[in-house]
Amino acid sequence: MQLQVLSPRSPNKLSPYFPVGIPAGKAQPMDQDPEWIDIDKYIRGTNDIVYCRASGLSMKSRQEIGIDDNDIIAVQPTGFARPGDVVIAEVNGEYTIKRLKHHAHGLYLVPANEDYPIRRIERTDAFRVWGRVHYVIHKMRRAA
Repeated sequence: MQLQVLSPRSPNKLSPYFPVGIPAGKAQPMDQDPEWIDIDKYIRGTNDIVYCRASGLSMKSRQEIGIDDNDIIAVQPTGFARPGDVVIAEVNGEYTIKRLKHHAHGLYLVPANEDYPIRRIERTDAFRVWGRVHYVIHKMRRAA
């Protein structure tokens, strides 16, 4: 898998933003004019963020929205991650997106999709955390 890093074409583009919470329960009127947001700056915060495209379905969960094939992910390139973080890991020269888990028996890369195997990191593996996933930009699809 090649790691495809995307860069912005227009670094100062603002988009309309309604800062009021939209209820997922009972509908309510929205009587507010939009503010303006630099979404890239919002996602970045004080971090160095790059954008990558996900490939495959191992992080697509039946219980949560997760990361789908072709989603854009905002990633902080770093060699550090905590257990529970979703990371881009490099294992023996190949990249993968998984949740990092640490157990008494070792370090594991865990997919969200139960149809994919859990990967134990062995002492003989060339392993590093390339980055931590901060956000997922996900296109909504129609339910079947």
